[in-house]
Amino acid sequence: MTDTNEKKALVDIDRVARLVLGREGIEPEVCELSLTFMTPEGIRGLNREYRGRDAATDVLSFPMYESIEEVLEAVSASEAPVLLGDIVICEEIAKRQAEKDWLSLEFMLAFLSVHGALHLLGYDHEKDEDMRRMRAAEEEVLTELGYIKKQ
Repeated sequence: MTDTNEKKALVDIDRVARLVLGREGIEPEVCELSLTFMTPEGIRGLNREYRGRDAATDVLSFPMYESIEEVLEAVSASEAPVLLGDIVICEEIAKRQAEKDWLSLEFMLAFLSVHGALHLLGYDHEKDEDMRRMRAAEEEVLTELGYIKKQ
């Protein structure tokens, strides 16, 4: 990443994780997650291998737990930081989406980070009710980050 806005976006990703965990009542210091940036080819390979979809995508999440309840149980039972899982983002695809939707790359990377972190806590968007819950959580965190204006 080279320009100032892109570097700022990386700094905000740490804040994203802290806000997502905090809204669930989890101290960020007791958890770990990994964030990896990949090429379209790399993320396509992961998507094909783990999801059976032979296409590049913007973000993938690989959670260690299936629900927030499991995460909370693991956090309370462990003295060491709990690994929540991995988030993989394709910056090239994120940049294309941002340009297409007239959004900044900074916003798009923050959104994808929020989205990925929520998946690590058991959020999903397969059913309409789950999608509404996830979208509300995304909006809350993005508002807290200053990307969405409070009404």
